[in-house]
Amino acid sequence: MPCHICELPYLEEEIRDILDRFVTRTCPVEFFGAFSEEGCKGHALAMSWFRRKGHGEFCNAMPEICDAIKKYWFDAFGEALPVDLLSPYELLQTYVHCKAKSLLSQ
Repeated sequence: MPCHICELPYLEEEIRDILDRFVTRTCPVEFFGAFSEEGCKGHALAMSWFRRKGHGEFCNAMPEICDAIKKYWFDAFGEALPVDLLSPYELLQTYVHCKAKSLLSQ
C-alpha cells in the first residue's frame, strides 16, 4: 500500500499545513501547483528542510527517505523509480510529493 511513506515523520506537519490550505483536496491542478510546479511550496519546503537540518542530518535521513520513495513509487505506479538519476535534492522533492499524496489519500 502506498501509505508506507506515512510512517516517516519528516516534514509531515508542514506538508499537512499546505494540504489544509487547498480549496478542494481532490483537485489535481491544485496539487500539481503546490508540489510539482517549479518554485512551488513543496520544493521550497524541501530546500528549507535541508537548510534547517544541515548536511549531516540530511545524509543520515536520505537512505530511509530513498527506500520509502522507491516503495511508494513502485506501489503507486508498478515500476521502479530510477533514484540513481536523481540528485539528493530531487529525492527530497520527490519525498515531499509522495508524502503529500499519501497524506491526501488518508
